[in-house]
Amino acid sequence: MYHLHTNSKIVAFNKPFITEVHRYPYNYQPLQKGRLVPQVVFQPGNFLSALPYGSLIGNSLISIHELLEFKQPVVLVFFSAKAYNDKIFAELESLKLDVDVMGGKLLVVSNSFSRQIKTFLANNNITVYYDAENVLAEAFGLYSYNNPLHNWLSGIDDPLTVLPAFYVIDPGKRVAFDLIDFDIKIFEKEGLLKMAFIRELLSAVHHSFRQFQKQSWPKRITL
Repeated sequence: MYHLHTNSKIVAFNKPFITEVHRYPYNYQPLQKGRLVPQVVFQPGNFLSALPYGSLIGNSLISIHELLEFKQPVVLVFFSAKAYNDKIFAELESLKLDVDVMGGKLLVVSNSFSRQIKTFLANNNITVYYDAENVLAEAFGLYSYNNPLHNWLSGIDDPLTVLPAFYVIDPGKRVAFDLIDFDIKIFEKEGLLKMAFIRELLSAVHHSFRQFQKQSWPKRITL
């Protein structure tokens, strides 16, 4: 589990066992590697670009478990909208291509429905979901209505700010990889694709795809 935050983890020694204890900032408890994903539901009308699961088009609601029935891992990127610029989204689009090669699908989750994002999507191929009221972010432990991040961090004025995060969800409905950016700076930096965690993320996608591709699942992806 990656944490982009100093002192976010302590090790407690309790003989005869050594137990690793995670101390999360802001009293948040984000979903982490090995955990089952909650049964969250997507509103089809909130996809700001084409849904990459053709056979689900027309459904009134789409659960994350339905996405996983296609035997492909899903990469969820919870995006910090305050850091938006075309360069960041171009890097996410490049990451999407790498995820595709490794056998997965990438979905950006954003609580922004800005004109900038819509303009970028008009000419580019990346799937973005508008997470109105941070429903998905809260389910993943990246946002709390009763404990907003602006209570903890200077420079954060928007009460809807979420913790940026990258997740790989395997077809078995478990988190295969997670990165949580407690400092909310990852999208302000250049060279996202050169960051050390990207290689591990792609490796988790490839491993999850290979692990589950031989199993029998009820649906196949339709593009």
